[in-house]
Amino acid sequence: MNGYIVGDCNYMESVRRVFRREKTLTIEALIDLENLVIKDITLSGDFFAYPEELFEELEDSLKNMECRKAIEILESYRDKLMLVGASIDDIELFIKEECLKD
Repeated sequence: MNGYIVGDCNYMESVRRVFRREKTLTIEALIDLENLVIKDITLSGDFFAYPEELFEELEDSLKNMECRKAIEILESYRDKLMLVGASIDDIELFIKEECLKD
Protein backbone atom coordinates (compact mmCIF):
# COMPACT_ATOMS: atom_id res chain seq x y z
CA MET A 1 0.00 0.00 0.00
CA ASN A 2 1.50 3.33 -1.02
CA GLY A 3 0.71 5.24 2.13
CA TYR A 4 1.54 5.38 5.78
CA ILE A 5 -0.10 5.16 9.15
CA VAL A 6 0.01 8.53 10.89
CA GLY A 7 -1.83 7.71 14.08
CA ASP A 8 -2.09 4.82 16.47
CA CYS A 9 -3.94 5.36 19.74
CA ASN A 10 -5.13 2.51 21.91
CA TYR A 11 -8.54 2.59 23.60
CA MET A 12 -8.67 -0.59 25.69
CA GLU A 13 -9.52 -3.25 23.07
CA SER A 14 -9.92 -0.68 20.28
CA VAL A 15 -7.36 1.12 18.17
CA ARG A 16 -7.68 4.28 16.09
CA ARG A 17 -5.83 4.14 12.80
CA VAL A 18 -5.26 6.91 10.28
CA PHE A 19 -3.97 6.12 6.81
CA ARG A 20 -2.90 8.70 4.24
CA ARG A 21 -1.92 8.09 0.65
CA GLU A 22 -0.32 11.29 -0.55
CA LYS A 23 -3.04 13.97 -0.56
CA THR A 24 -5.63 11.89 -2.34
CA LEU A 25 -7.01 9.60 0.36
CA THR A 26 -7.29 9.69 4.14
CA ILE A 27 -8.94 6.84 6.02
CA GLU A 28 -9.56 7.25 9.73
CA ALA A 29 -11.01 4.26 11.55
CA LEU A 30 -11.72 3.15 15.10
CA ILE A 31 -11.37 -0.63 15.15
CA ASP A 32 -12.47 -2.95 17.94
CA LEU A 33 -9.59 -5.43 17.86
CA GLU A 34 -11.21 -7.94 20.19
CA ASN A 35 -14.35 -8.35 18.09
CA LEU A 36 -12.85 -7.25 14.72
CA VAL A 37 -15.47 -4.56 14.18
CA ILE A 38 -15.03 -1.20 12.48
CA LYS A 39 -16.68 1.03 15.08
CA ASP A 40 -16.29 4.22 13.05
CA ILE A 41 -14.70 5.12 9.72
CA THR A 42 -14.22 8.36 7.78
CA LEU A 43 -13.05 8.45 4.16
CA SER A 44 -11.84 11.82 2.93
CA GLY A 45 -9.29 13.48 0.69
CA ASP A 46 -8.73 15.03 -2.70
CA PHE A 47 -10.74 12.58 -4.81
CA PHE A 48 -14.10 12.44 -6.52
CA ALA A 49 -16.89 9.97 -5.92
CA TYR A 50 -19.85 9.52 -8.23
CA PRO A 51 -22.63 9.34 -7.35
CA GLU A 52 -21.83 11.24 -4.17
CA GLU A 53 -24.88 9.93 -2.32
CA LEU A 54 -23.74 6.36 -2.92
CA PHE A 55 -20.32 7.19 -1.47
CA GLU A 56 -21.95 8.53 1.69
CA GLU A 57 -24.08 5.37 1.84
CA LEU A 58 -20.94 3.21 1.55
CA GLU A 59 -19.20 5.08 4.35
CA ASP A 60 -22.25 4.73 6.61
CA SER A 61 -22.62 1.03 5.80
CA LEU A 62 -19.05 0.32 6.98
CA LYS A 63 -19.66 1.74 10.46
CA ASN A 64 -20.24 -0.82 13.22
CA MET A 65 -19.55 -3.57 10.71
CA GLU A 66 -17.55 -6.76 11.28
CA CYS A 67 -14.32 -6.45 9.28
CA ARG A 68 -14.89 -9.44 6.98
CA LYS A 69 -18.41 -8.26 6.22
CA ALA A 70 -17.05 -4.76 5.48
CA ILE A 71 -14.92 -6.23 2.70
CA GLU A 72 -18.02 -7.90 1.22
CA ILE A 73 -19.82 -4.56 1.38
CA LEU A 74 -16.95 -2.85 -0.44
CA GLU A 75 -17.14 -5.48 -3.18
CA SER A 76 -20.85 -4.80 -3.62
CA TYR A 77 -20.06 -1.13 -4.40
CA ARG A 78 -17.24 -1.86 -6.85
CA ASP A 79 -19.44 -1.68 -9.98
CA LYS A 80 -21.84 0.97 -8.67
CA LEU A 81 -19.46 3.65 -7.37
CA MET A 82 -16.80 5.47 -9.39
CA LEU A 83 -13.82 6.90 -7.50
CA VAL A 84 -11.25 9.15 -9.17
CA GLY A 85 -8.04 9.71 -7.18
CA ALA A 86 -8.75 6.78 -4.85
CA SER A 87 -10.10 3.26 -5.23
CA ILE A 88 -12.17 0.59 -3.55
CA ASP A 89 -8.94 -1.45 -3.55
CA ASP A 90 -7.24 1.19 -1.34
CA ILE A 91 -10.03 0.98 1.24
CA GLU A 92 -10.16 -2.81 1.10
CA LEU A 93 -6.40 -3.13 1.56
CA PHE A 94 -6.53 -0.78 4.54
CA ILE A 95 -9.22 -2.91 6.20
CA LYS A 96 -7.33 -6.13 5.50
CA GLU A 97 -4.03 -4.76 6.83
CA GLU A 98 -5.36 -2.97 9.89
CA CYS A 99 -8.38 -5.00 10.91
CA LEU A 100 -7.58 -8.54 9.83
CA LYS A 101 -3.84 -8.70 10.34
CA ASP A 102 -2.61 -11.58 12.46
